[in-house]
Amino acid sequence: MLSDTSLSRAEVAELTGYQQRRSQSACLRREGWPFAIGGDGHPRVLREELQRRLGAVEGAKQPAPRLRFG
Repeated sequence: MLSDTSLSRAEVAELTGYQQRRSQSACLRREGWPFAIGGDGHPRVLREELQRRLGAVEGAKQPAPRLRFG
C-alpha cells in the first residue's frame, strides 16, 4: 500500500461505488479521474486529486461538478 499518497482500496470502492477493480477503473475513466494501475491490478488514485476536486487544495483549478447516481 502507498501510505497516504493514494486512496486505499476501500476509499476507491467508496468513490466509485464498485468493488471489482475492472469496474472501478471503468468508472474512474468515465468520470475523468486520473489514475494508474498498480502492480496488483488495482486502480490507484492520488489523494491530492480527491482533495483538489473537493476544493481542499488552495488555488487549484477545479472542473465543474459532475455527480452521477446509479
